[in-house]
Amino acid sequence: YLHTNTYDFDSSLSAQFIIKRMLEETNKWYADNKVKISQSPYTFSEMITLASVVEKESKFKEDRPKVAQVFYNRLEQNMKLESDITAAYAHQEHKVTMTYEDVAIDSPYNTYRVDGLPIGPINSPSKESFDAVINPEGDAFDYIFLYARPDGETFYSKTYENHQRIQQQYRD
Repeated sequence: YLHTNTYDFDSSLSAQFIIKRMLEETNKWYADNKVKISQSPYTFSEMITLASVVEKESKFKEDRPKVAQVFYNRLEQNMKLESDITAAYAHQEHKVTMTYEDVAIDSPYNTYRVDGLPIGPINSPSKESFDAVINPEGDAFDYIFLYARPDGETFYSKTYENHQRIQQQYRD
């Protein structure tokens, strides 16, 4: 996995050098968090995959641990993640509003169709998203639904009924 960051490379450097440097950063992430990763029920690859979903579902750093916790809560309850952005990734397009037809796409990336996590990452997550997956909000944050507006404002719900009310309020 290639670690995303802002790098300052000289234009004369080879692609191999640049890739090696990005891989070194990924390996550093792993080494710095090896204990927490080993204590998790998820593999490093699964955590990178979840971090990639958190990256696209949350616009603001302060929401990322909450979004990660919502997804962990859903996984612990054997619920599908039902992340619109994974369905959008399966379509290879960005859409602000997904339709029932959009989320029905048959793809190992579409978390409306697959149980658990998508087959792999949908992007290269930031350090903040990876940190959120390693240090989610905590078990006391027992929300299982989230609705993110295009401006990044995110609402959390404990019930499907409340989630639907929020969706209706902000989709109109």
